[in-house]
Amino acid sequence: MRASDARRVSHADVLEGLRQALHRQIVRGRHPVVLDVLHILGFVDWVRQPERTSRYLVANSGRADAYSPPVDIAMLTATGRTELERLIALERTPQWVQHRMHPYIE
Repeated sequence: MRASDARRVSHADVLEGLRQALHRQIVRGRHPVVLDVLHILGFVDWVRQPERTSRYLVANSGRADAYSPPVDIAMLTATGRTELERLIALERTPQWVQHRMHPYIE
């Protein structure tokens, strides 16, 4: 990731990225630039997706060629949850209109 990419990430982008990390399983191999910024800031960690028993059964069956191993997914850190709460609170204020498109990292 280039420094110029990080500077283009706005407050609204950070809020949306934190929400996505909270509610969806974002795969490390296919993620938006904002997730790199969130990882650098310590808001997101990449963790190995837990392997499910059903995947193990598929791996040992005749359909083993369809087996896909666990991948790394984005998980919010405690700092990330705190920042998400702060941005959600800011979103509800009149100041959000001014902050939402400003760069998150100056």
